[in-house]
Amino acid sequence: AARAVRLDHVGTLAVGKPADIALFRIEEGDYRFYDVRMHERSGDKLLVNTMTLVSGRLLPQREERARHFWAVVPEIQRGVLAPGAGAPVEIEPEPEHLLDELYNATHEDAP
Repeated sequence: AARAVRLDHVGTLAVGKPADIALFRIEEGDYRFYDVRMHERSGDKLLVNTMTLVSGRLLPQREERARHFWAVVPEIQRGVLAPGAGAPVEIEPEPEHLLDELYNATHEDAP
């Protein structure tokens, strides 16, 4: 992988050398993925990190974090971000309404 991105000085596995290794498992299912423009793509496989070594040291496992509140797109903005939506539409809702919607969207999945 390192060679593919022209990082010839990394990516060696040899006795006595420090190792950077990431191990993953593949989970099968129905998944939705989004790019930075919120374009949705579907897939049937998900890569899940199971172990990471950096310079030969095992990094602690961490639970997957919830998305940050700014990564959740409020309903009022979803039409603008939809593929083929065209130019953004100017909407001037009451500020309190927009803040409530943003807050509620970020706490929908909270326990």
